[in-house]
Amino acid sequence: MDLQDTWLEKLKRDNLLNHPDFDTPALLLDLDLFVENTKLAFSSLRKTNSKIKIRPHCKSIKSPQLARILIDMGATGICVAKLSEAEVMMQGGIDDILVTTEIAGSAKLNKLMTLAARNSELKIVVDNQLSIPPLNEWCAKTGLKHQLKVLIDINVGQNRCGIDPDYDKVLALAEEILSCQHLQLIGLQGYEGHIQQARPEQMQEQCLKAMHILTTLKLQIESALKADEFLFQTITTGGTGSFLTCASNQYITEVQPGSFCTMDASYKSSNGNQFANALAVAATVISAFEDRIVVDAGLKSLSTDMGNARPVEPHQDYNYSPAGDEHGLLSKLETSSAFEEGRRPNRALEPGDLVILLPSHCDTTLNLHDQLFLLGKAVSIETQCETITTERNKNLEPQHLWIDRKLKIEGRGKSQ
Repeated sequence: MDLQDTWLEKLKRDNLLNHPDFDTPALLLDLDLFVENTKLAFSSLRKTNSKIKIRPHCKSIKSPQLARILIDMGATGICVAKLSEAEVMMQGGIDDILVTTEIAGSAKLNKLMTLAARNSELKIVVDNQLSIPPLNEWCAKTGLKHQLKVLIDINVGQNRCGIDPDYDKVLALAEEILSCQHLQLIGLQGYEGHIQQARPEQMQEQCLKAMHILTTLKLQIESALKADEFLFQTITTGGTGSFLTCASNQYITEVQPGSFCTMDASYKSSNGNQFANALAVAATVISAFEDRIVVDAGLKSLSTDMGNARPVEPHQDYNYSPAGDEHGLLSKLETSSAFEEGRRPNRALEPGDLVILLPSHCDTTLNLHDQLFLLGKAVSIETQCETITTERNKNLEPQHLWIDRKLKIEGRGKSQ
């Protein structure tokens, strides 16, 4: 068997069907494909621009063990979206962390100070002057012994967070940060999330425009602060759909794609088709009728923000749609690709059969699950029994888990 084996064959090969904790809906990760995707991303980046570092965004894995694989393979560090994710990663021994979302409010600032005190390599982003005095004051009153590393977040077109790319505004924010005793301005961030899954030609055109905005500001701000001999250490940007285009700009120092290593159906159909789908959800048929098949994976198991999940071989001739919290429906496609390719159609699905579904969006599907079952002929994670404590179960009795077969990952966002 090779990397192209069906998911059902891999489940049987790795004996996961007999694993005492295996039940559906189950989140699966093919670790061989995970590693191959990572090798491809890293080698493609080196060919495009050997000087650029890669800092994968880990909201698509939420696992320190998987993050460690990325770092061991050459990542300079990781990105996370939330402080709770940063906390889990630190507990797992990851130090070089960039939190890519703005932080505000006393609860979050208190947690930030706790984490920053433990890790001098923690980095955050800011996008307005109102955030700077509270940050500096919290660093002072909590006695932080080093300067907190800060990047200015620039709005390069997504219109979410990020200061407007106006020279005067960005310069004023930079000067405000530089005037603070407890803050260290190290770079700029500009995420072009709005174009990640645009048509390739549109993505490239708009990405280059976004990179021009970001790097022009870099040069302008450095020129304005020339008397202070200030230079940005880091210009960070890029997602799975655009990171190679970003890397073509000589002033970008690092990119932060995330979905490439797990991949999902949505990216696969747009700007991520060079990567393999390493993440899937196993579901069980629980009812079968002439006009519909019902499986045990619904809205609590598969996210729909990027569309519906897609069944894979040998059930690719079905459509999947959620039918409530715990139920999903499979319906036969009008035109069967099995007949088009000259294959015999799969036998009718029956209660108890397994169906493998590719998530439409890896990040939001993974966040619905507590356990991640690993498949792979060459499992790269150390085979040992260890206690894995996560943000979600940290106040409960820790569980002893075989981490070569499943990982405890951070739970649902609502519990954070």
